[in-house]
Amino acid sequence: MHTRFKFPVLIAVFLLFTDFKSDTGHALKLIVFEGSDWCANCRRLEKNVLTDSSFVIFLQQNHIELERIDFPQRKKIAETLQKYNNAIAEKYAFDGRFPAVVLTRTDTVIYSRIEYRNQTADEFMKLLLFEMKVLQ
Repeated sequence: MHTRFKFPVLIAVFLLFTDFKSDTGHALKLIVFEGSDWCANCRRLEKNVLTDSSFVIFLQQNHIELERIDFPQRKKIAETLQKYNNAIAEKYAFDGRFPAVVLTRTDTVIYSRIEYRNQTADEFMKLLLFEMKVLQ
């Protein structure tokens, strides 16, 4: 009988032998620009990827900090938070298309944009693995 491994198993095996923080000496941050109370694709990203347990574990195992930068339309946020969000948006040249995802090294200004196109958590992790190698 021939057994085939599914993608999540391959990711798990890869992660067992890879520690991006210790290999490179720096950590990574995943920044998500979102409109939490009005953007349908942002809610889809949250439901399909950001809250998926395998994705949360993937972030933890790879020492990737998740930062969500919210630009709500109906919900009020504190002025200091709005200023911070605007500063982060300017730093990463956010163009106003939601959701926008940026993977960045915390020790430099080097970053990579990752486009969300309704991928599953597994598909998005595959994209992240590729971008992590690029940022090395």
